[in-house]
This record gives sequence, structure tokens and C-alpha cells, in this order.
Amino acid sequence: MKTLPLPQVVAGLTCCAALFALPGSARAQIFLYSQSGPSSSFGTVGSYNFDGSAINSSLITGLTFNPYIINNLAVSGTALYVYNPGSTGYYSEYSTSGATVNANFTGNVGWASGATVNGGNLYVAGYIANTVGSYNATSGATINASLISSGLNQPYGPVVSGGHIYVANAGNGTVGEFNLDGSVVNTALITGLTQPSDLAVANGDLYVSSFGTGNHGKVGEYDATTGAAVNANLVTGLGGSELEIAVAGNDLYVLQGTLSKFDATSGALINSSLITGLPGTEGIAILGTPEPGTLALAGLGGLSLLLARRRQA
Repeated sequence: MKTLPLPQVVAGLTCCAALFALPGSARAQIFLYSQSGPSSSFGTVGSYNFDGSAINSSLITGLTFNPYIINNLAVSGTALYVYNPGSTGYYSEYSTSGATVNANFTGNVGWASGATVNGGNLYVAGYIANTVGSYNATSGATINASLISSGLNQPYGPVVSGGHIYVANAGNGTVGEFNLDGSVVNTALITGLTQPSDLAVANGDLYVSSFGTGNHGKVGEYDATTGAAVNANLVTGLGGSELEIAVAGNDLYVLQGTLSKFDATSGALINSSLITGLPGTEGIAILGTPEPGTLALAGLGGLSLLLARRRQA
């Protein structure tokens, strides 16, 4: 049997290895915050692959779990920020491998109902205070605990896109838009919702989950610039409890006791039970998505090896 020249082998293997070596996308995973058991007062954060298989279902344990408070989390790079209700409410920082970085990262932030990370800042929604505060995502130091202090009504699930912060208002059924300095763009960019509970943003569109009497739980898709409905009933019939959502690539993930996956464009159901066995699910955060370019690079490496073998034969 003929042996391939060393340069061809190295080139092919290098391209294949890039699938695992590239940062961000190659480490893509889903993080879920759930109750440790049906009657437990403790919470757990687990990490999972995009196919629903567990990486570590008990990545972080021993968290305070309060069924009356939104136990949320956010992720950026190698940092995972987890809300711990405790007696005052604060965020802890962990690595994405589960190691504790700072158990009391932010200090007291009160009753938080969602967080997101952008540009070195951690933005936190204050449900009772009707504020969105900003904190240094490296040190946890308070930048402005009341960055946004008007135009909010029971705020949930802030997200940042295109230099703007979007916030769902469960109290008046709207989604507001603000600049990163906290100034108002439009406090009612989207209206007519029933208890919106979470936001996700992708490809210039906002995805809004909502629930409540007569609404039966749904996710709508809206233009992030104009607020116009792309499809106000993208996914319906999800039940009348809180819905946490995230979008990665062309997939929409809905967390409600189990994690379900839908097509983010058509709303078609892909998997109704992607991840199960999670009592008291409360928070979802997604790190990266598999990049088409990454897969192409790995495929190129494999193809180069195949062609070389044929030439040798």
C-alpha cells in the first residue's frame, strides 16, 4: 500500500482539526438553569450540545432556586453569569466549564428578570425597580444601576443588537427600544402583546415570547427596526406559563419544562423534546453556533486526503 506524502497528510489533518480548534463556534453549547428536583430549593445549570445530548447536566449545582423569581443566566466568551436570588439577588460568574470565578460578582441587584452581555457590559433587568442596569462584565462593578429608568413596566429579557437595547414589558404588553446610553428610542416599538416574557434577536428580527389568559403561549417574530410584525404567531399553542427563548442559526429554542426546537423562519416544529427531565426550568443561554465555513474547512481537509489517496492508487 502506498503512503501519502507527509505535506498532504499534514494539510488534510490541519483542515479537519480546525473544526475542533476554532474558538466560539466549535465550543457552541446550550446552558439551562433548572430546579434540582420537583420540590427542591436549589438550582442547577447544565450544559448540552445542540443535538440535545448532555455535556454536563450538573455543571453548576447548589444554586438558590426561587419559583417566584426568574432564575436567569447569560453567557459571553468563556464567562457564564448566573443569577442567584438569595436574600438580595446577585449574579455569580463561572467559567463555561463550571469553575467558580466570582460567587458574588455583582453584589445586590435586587429582583432581576433577565440579563445579557454586550461590549464588556452586563445589562440586567430589574423587575421590581423597573430599570435596566449596567455592570462591568469583567469586574462586576456597577456602571449605572439605573441606566434605563423610564418607559419600563415589569421588564423582562433584555437583548442588545445594532447598538440598541430591547426590553420586554410584561406589565403593559410592549417591547421598548433604547440606546446603549439608556436614552429612549421607542418605548412601544411593539405593542398589543400579552405578558411578554423573553426576547431573542437574530438576522435583524426580534423574537418575542408571551403568555397569559387567552394567549395560550406563543412566539412572534418582528422587524427589529420598525417593530412591524413579520409573523406575530410564528409558534402558537405553547401553554400559559412563562417561556424562555433563544435563537441560534436558523433554530428557535423554547424552554418550558422541556426544551423544544423550531425552525426560526417558518415556525415549524423540529423537536418537541430536545432536552427533557428538567423540573422548574427558568433560564437559557446559548454560546455560538456551528459555522458553515468551519464545516466547509473540515470537509476540504477530508476531500484533500481522499483525492490524494486516489492519485496514489
